[in-house]
Amino acid sequence: MPEKKLSRLRIFLISIPFIIAALVLACVRLAIYYPETVERYYSNGMYPFIAAMFSAISSVVPFSLYDMSWLLTIILALSGVVLVIFRTIRFRWFLLRMLQAIVLVYSAFYLL
Repeated sequence: MPEKKLSRLRIFLISIPFIIAALVLACVRLAIYYPETVERYYSNGMYPFIAAMFSAISSVVPFSLYDMSWLLTIILALSGVVLVIFRTIRFRWFLLRMLQAIVLVYSAFYLL
């Protein structure tokens, strides 16, 4: 079966998480040189809002959101492995989606 050529749009959509991660990494590296700006805009500006939002969400549920995110990650990874084993999805597709998820978690770690 001849391999399908990916359209430019599809390649762009696949690469969006990697582009976001590269931008986040560049911002983190740049922030090292401007600690006053980080203190002013992130620590005193954005972070109180983010902390209040997560506090409001986590006060509703009687368990840690961190624990739930790990549970969800493990369930999704195991279900993906099972789907690959039963050949419902292709290994390359699964690997690409896992890499995208890891990159997005990396970006969220630095942004939040």
